[in-house]
Amino acid sequence: EAEWVSGHAMATGGGVHQLEDHLLAAMVQQVGGRVPELLAARVAPLDGDDPGSRELVETLATYLACDGSLAEAARRLHVHRNTVTYRLDRIAALTGTNPRVPTDLMLLHAGLMHRLGPYAGAISP
Repeated sequence: EAEWVSGHAMATGGGVHQLEDHLLAAMVQQVGGRVPELLAARVAPLDGDDPGSRELVETLATYLACDGSLAEAARRLHVHRNTVTYRLDRIAALTGTNPRVPTDLMLLHAGLMHRLGPYAGAISP
């Protein structure tokens, strides 16, 4: 546990970190079996190198960082709220996982953590 927390603190800029504050990230990083493969598959449709794919990942990460607030995500992304809604709908269509459904959002969050590292979703553009 201490090794994971230390590594996480270094990866996110240092400071004081406690495992209790990062349980989801710790679970995602330590899970085994087929789960990592399934998490990666969940967000694989967002993996393109094109600007549209990067925009969807940025929108999802920002939406997560804003605790699901469309208005705050739109403000941080410097777009209209309807643009965030459109992008979330696009994410749902591509992944089959709706970011506005809490259990689906948790799966997408875990998939992003697996893909981008434990602090995906705390991105603050």
